[in-house]
Amino acid sequence: MESQQGRKFLFTQLQEGIKRQHLLFFYFSALITIGLAVLMSVLQPFLLEAFLQIPRSEQGTVTGNAAVVAEIVILCLIGIWGAGSDKVGRRLVYAVGIAIVALAAALHPFVSEAAHLYLLRGLYAVGMAAATGMLATLAGDYVIKRDLGKANGLMGVCNAIGAALAATVLVKLPIRLRDSYVASGMEPSEAATAAGWKTYLIVGGLGLLCAALLRLGLAPKSTTQTVERIPFATRLKEGVAAGRRDRVTALSYVTAFVARADLAIAGLFIPLWCALYVQNNPKVLLANSKYQCGEGSAGPCVDASGAACAPGSEGCLLAEGSAEAMACMADGLCLSLAGMERAGLLIAMVGAGSLWAAPFIGILCDRINRVSAVAVGLMLNVIGYGLTFFVVDPFSTAMLFVAMTIGAGEVAGVISTQSLIQQQAPVRSRGAVIGFFGFCGGLGILVNSFIGGKLFDTVAFNAPFVWLAGLNLVVVVACILVRRSIGHGQDDDQLGNPTAAPGTRRSAAA
Repeated sequence: MESQQGRKFLFTQLQEGIKRQHLLFFYFSALITIGLAVLMSVLQPFLLEAFLQIPRSEQGTVTGNAAVVAEIVILCLIGIWGAGSDKVGRRLVYAVGIAIVALAAALHPFVSEAAHLYLLRGLYAVGMAAATGMLATLAGDYVIKRDLGKANGLMGVCNAIGAALAATVLVKLPIRLRDSYVASGMEPSEAATAAGWKTYLIVGGLGLLCAALLRLGLAPKSTTQTVERIPFATRLKEGVAAGRRDRVTALSYVTAFVARADLAIAGLFIPLWCALYVQNNPKVLLANSKYQCGEGSAGPCVDASGAACAPGSEGCLLAEGSAEAMACMADGLCLSLAGMERAGLLIAMVGAGSLWAAPFIGILCDRINRVSAVAVGLMLNVIGYGLTFFVVDPFSTAMLFVAMTIGAGEVAGVISTQSLIQQQAPVRSRGAVIGFFGFCGGLGILVNSFIGGKLFDTVAFNAPFVWLAGLNLVVVVACILVRRSIGHGQDDDQLGNPTAAPGTRRSAAA
């Protein structure tokens, strides 16, 4: 009821008892949760090289296996954390989750074998299950239903900002630390290892600080809403039954399997691709603008062989920069850091693609049939991931465009598939259907992370992305077939019209 609603803030009507600072801290939580997740993904290739010394031919498999472990933990615990939050409050569960993520980050430098990494990724996933579960729940606690779309949109913007900050600012921390250690006389390899230690400890400290801020800033338990928790067996049974009754619901489960994997694979394998490519092709460092001797430069300038060259000529480098680059090219850990810096830029471009595409796909979902909208969203993934087939060098300018296209496809796939399942889920079993949809998404991450890791090591660095392009194409074809079977005579809400009268929708299988 309107009389029970709170004040309006940031384009949304707040729930009764929710204050402005609660909503601000909610958006802050969105920023740090995704920021921490992105930062841990980008740092992982350096961890494999500096601390675990995993052979490069096995790093894809180790990366995929670590993601599988994390996803299994998340699938097992996210419901438990949710039930716990109904009893003790969202803010306590959220703060504890971020604190566990911070602890896992701080422990990363202590790993000495792949099994240790898997254990730490499991611990990280315990915290991330709590954090992501609360992030998905708090919007409904803080904002009235009518304004949830706006709140989710602002949350998406904060997610993108958090990812961009992690990928372009925080990712430079180990590089800056290494440079300062080298300048003080430390050996380059020792400096890189020391920088890694300090970086993970700093990330852990920042995470603990953020956990404390969330504990203080989010709304207390008294204002949170209790959400019905459905046992896993019941959710599985009702979710499968709904898919059997309605082909569009069944299709939405398949799209979740693909769309969630699309979201995860880029963060897993783009950093590893950059790290291993520069290890195998160290001369790509010479293309870095900070080493170039442009027109008007005071010099001295040399070419790659060390001979003097004219400023502005092709392949002409600053002598000091050339010496720095040559030293880095002979140092595997320095190369790994250079790959991490490039990966950060590409992840930021993925985020930029998500930012501009999100509003367009949201509008599209309300204007056309949502099965058609899903086909459009997943087709963007076919294009984005498919373009990686033609990319050999992730340091190339073309890869920046590909990364933006991947980002657009990721957000388009997630928004369109969520809109579809929200439309199709019947009122009586809505929680079970949407819960099973989420389970299918988690299963997609698990399966495709494992397959992607194997393909990365045995086929090519871009193979996991090409695999996903093919998988998305198969689902696009399925969407087209289902859309044709629905026809054009369905009720308004089947066509994605939010103004349709409730209870009028016919089964899409009819």
